Amino acid sequence: MWRDYLELTKPRLSSLVLVTAAVGFWLGMRPGDSLAPLAPALLGLMLVVGGANALNEWSERELDALMQRTKHRPLPAGRLTPAQAQRFGVGCLMAGLAVLTLFVNALSAGLAAFSAASYLFLYTPLKRRTPLCTLIGAIPGALPPMIGWAAARGALGSGAWALFAILFIWQLPHFLALAALYQEDYARAGFKMLPIIAPDGSATARQLVLYGAALLPASLFPSVTGLTGPASFYGALLLGALFLVIVVGAARRRSLPSARRLFFASILYLPALLALLAWDRVSVASAGTVVRPLVNAPAAAALNYGRVPAFTLIDQRGKSVTRDELRGKVWIADFIFTRCAGQCPMMNREMMTLAQRFRSAPDFCLVSFTVDPAHDTPEVLAGYAQRLEVEGEQWRFVTGSPEAIRELAQGGFHLSTVEGGSEQEPITHSVRLVLVDREGVIRRYYPADDPQAVEQVARDAAALLSTGAPPP
Repeated sequence: MWRDYLELTKPRLSSLVLVTAAVGFWLGMRPGDSLAPLAPALLGLMLVVGGANALNEWSERELDALMQRTKHRPLPAGRLTPAQAQRFGVGCLMAGLAVLTLFVNALSAGLAAFSAASYLFLYTPLKRRTPLCTLIGAIPGALPPMIGWAAARGALGSGAWALFAILFIWQLPHFLALAALYQEDYARAGFKMLPIIAPDGSATARQLVLYGAALLPASLFPSVTGLTGPASFYGALLLGALFLVIVVGAARRRSLPSARRLFFASILYLPALLALLAWDRVSVASAGTVVRPLVNAPAAAALNYGRVPAFTLIDQRGKSVTRDELRGKVWIADFIFTRCAGQCPMMNREMMTLAQRFRSAPDFCLVSFTVDPAHDTPEVLAGYAQRLEVEGEQWRFVTGSPEAIRELAQGGFHLSTVEGGSEQEPITHSVRLVLVDREGVIRRYYPADDPQAVEQVARDAAALLSTGAPPP
């Protein structure tokens, strides 16, 4: 009986879902992130997907009995009762959502719940009403890599949406080829697939070419956005071109052999592309460098917000910090204070991520200026740095006179300040990271509350480090 319960979960489909989620998790990880959430994320998703598939077979048991390819499933064959399948499906689904909520995060659980709901309550009933069911069904099918990304990062970004676009578009020629192969079966069950309601094949051919052509640029998004490197760009370009040739061939011939060829090509295409994306991210990370966009020049290269004015301040170790001392280094600055309970912990988290990325780069440093110099003495900053487990001189916490800090924040870095301020925040600070080049020129500002902006500052800093020698 356990084999019948396993068959209810559609293990081959569930395995593909877990692979795409794992790739999404891997690509969503930032340096220093732990792999620990991966196991509960995959376990929870496996239970959710298995439960949703079981409930799908429970709701379609009478239709499955009409089709040759599904009549031997456990329910139409009578090896399990509907009540058994329903209890199993609901139990797996609830258990999976509980695992994701308790051991991963609420975002991954919410996406998984939406995926299961749209699969069961939209796609499943629409299969007998409209050929648009294919588009609707592609939404839950494209969510697993986003769930993996959310499990790793706790938030979504352009990389997650790039993976969603690839999976969404890929499913459409895959499903159309499958519908063409089992056209008689689907017609017997009353499913309104496009090859059935338009049997001459012209509408299916047009959509195949449209989706095949759209998949090619979509597969390049991860490289263009800097999620992966140039190798995956050219590899995806080659894979997409080969797949498009097969798609066009199937659209022209409109035969069962060409549909079968397209179906198997789609099965080979997706794992190959996902492996390429994961490998390119791995190869870049293993080389000790930051993933960069396809365009080699830093996004901040053409921007110039002026030179940081001369300053002489003091860090958490009581050492002097001057602008000229930082000459020859690429550095990132922010303005924080130790009593801040809201914005500053977020800023520190992003700065720690950057410190981990560039821990082996001798010409890189981070500088956090306090906006509460009256309270944040070097001793206070030293304790603050110790709590953050900051070691060495790569990340320096800097203080000085209120006048010097205010002039540097407002006149030097062009950040908003308030004269006098308040007891909690003597000088108003901005949730921004500032990139400064080797010459002390401000190149760009980045919102620290945007994960993609933090990725961008890392890429820009890496590009500045890789171009040109330190000035004499």
